[in-house]
Amino acid sequence: GAFAYLTKPYHGEELRAMLSRAIGVTRLADHAHTTADALVESELRFQTVVDAAPDTIVVADDQGYIVSWNAAATCMFQYRREEVIGRPLSILMPMRYREAHEMGIDRIRTSGHSSIIGKMLELQGLRKDGQEFPIELSLAGWKTNGRTYYSGIIRDITVRKESEQRLRQSLDRFQFLIDHA
Repeated sequence: GAFAYLTKPYHGEELRAMLSRAIGVTRLADHAHTTADALVESELRFQTVVDAAPDTIVVADDQGYIVSWNAAATCMFQYRREEVIGRPLSILMPMRYREAHEMGIDRIRTSGHSSIIGKMLELQGLRKDGQEFPIELSLAGWKTNGRTYYSGIIRDITVRKESEQRLRQSLDRFQFLIDHA
């Protein structure tokens, strides 16, 4: 692991400068190692939080391919992580949404603008077995290393939709009774 060499005869200043550079390189290497450890630790913390989240969290690249998938996504969509990583997001949506999804990806790629990022959407999701179910979707995007990524936080709202339907039916019955009383 030689850093450099001096030839005889050498001057004290030359030796001091060489040692100073060697110490600087050692400190830089130590700093790089510490930074790499901190990055690994940060990634582990992030993945632990994402996997523990009760909501589905899916991350896709700018081409619309899944790059990250948490445990809640497996429960919700019935796909194992290894079945979806690298596959298009469109496998999670009914056919009627796919064309609009592709047009949205193209629009973001060409203009950098999306009308749905930062908004809460109610849509239908598609499970592996083909069953559709109501979802609430929130999207965010970010750029890193010249690439763009998008995260979707997805919540199954089946129970809420069923409750809303029962409430509407109750209100309709109540209105019918009032009208005919």
